[in-house]
Amino acid sequence: MVKTADKRRDSLQKLDEPLVKDFMNTDIVIARSDMTFKEVVNLLLKKRISNLPVVRRQKGENLLVGLISERDCLTYLAQEIFYGA
Repeated sequence: MVKTADKRRDSLQKLDEPLVKDFMNTDIVIARSDMTFKEVVNLLLKKRISNLPVVRRQKGENLLVGLISERDCLTYLAQEIFYGA
């Protein structure tokens, strides 16, 4: 019994561990750093996604400068409601 369990464990350890590239989405929706808050929220809702990479155009290329999430937007709105503008 122990030998069978050891063989199973050994065979599982030999399996290749999956890589991020095996699961990542390559059809990426991005937000530009000069977009308004309302534009970003509308984009999140329209695309039915919960976060976006934020990029800035630099020397003809998109440079990743951050991420914005649904939670970030909700936090901002909650603070606006509570504290006011």
